[in-house]
Amino acid sequence: MNYNCRIKLKSDLGCARAAINDILFEINSFLEEDNKYDLKLMLSELVNNGIIHGNKNDSNKSIVISLQISEEFIKASVMDEGQGFDWKKPFIPETEDERGRGLLLVAGVSDTFEIKGNQVIVTKRI
Repeated sequence: MNYNCRIKLKSDLGCARAAINDILFEINSFLEEDNKYDLKLMLSELVNNGIIHGNKNDSNKSIVISLQISEEFIKASVMDEGQGFDWKKPFIPETEDERGRGLLLVAGVSDTFEIKGNQVIVTKRI
């Protein structure tokens, strides 16, 4: 099993949701349920983060999703058109703050987690 895709979409939460659902539909028979759940979490959080924080909800900007799935791993990359940021250490959000948890969730279900400016790259062994 090998699956590769690269999707460029406008920075819109509805478009993003539809694109992620399309990807999940395409790979439905490739992955076990727990890995499908983790992939959905990773893509949803990273894409939403890119749209909201990176592109500042500007629908004139784009998000690029790259995904590679093999028998050994899932590798996902999400890139926005924002300034990017340097994430050297885990951010611990305030307990009552709803923001700031997405990247921690993605890092928690990933085996590798890397931010390069405005691109987040994660891998998960399967």
